[in-house]
Amino acid sequence: MNQVIAGAREPLSRLLGETVELSLRLSSDRLAVAAEPDDIEGILLNLALNAREAMPTGGRLTIATTPLGSRVRFTVTDTGVGMDPEVSARIFDPFFTSKATGAGIGLNSVALAVRHLNGTISVETRLGGGTAIHIVFPLAKA
Repeated sequence: MNQVIAGAREPLSRLLGETVELSLRLSSDRLAVAAEPDDIEGILLNLALNAREAMPTGGRLTIATTPLGSRVRFTVTDTGVGMDPEVSARIFDPFFTSKATGAGIGLNSVALAVRHLNGTISVETRLGGGTAIHIVFPLAKA
């Protein structure tokens, strides 16, 4: 997990642009999950794209991994505009968007990918206070 995230640093930085600082806080533990690297990269890119849109004047995107026994928590946090409770309750719904443009499938596809990999996804947000997306995956068996 950490190798995939570290390897995606450069494309993520390009996607985020010059006004968004990317910070990685990766656990030193070996965190192997039963997923293809492309799956994790796709999740990362979708979350980074949404975070960038939530920070139109810049900010910071932090990606962290934390071991939780037989699982790993993967958190993507931005310092963007945040969401009100009505919007945050629907962000993983298909075709839901709070933006003037967009199809509303990015976060839905992230949620579907996470569930396909036997993970869970949740959001922590506050209007004006940024957003954290928490994903928990089981660690791969030896």
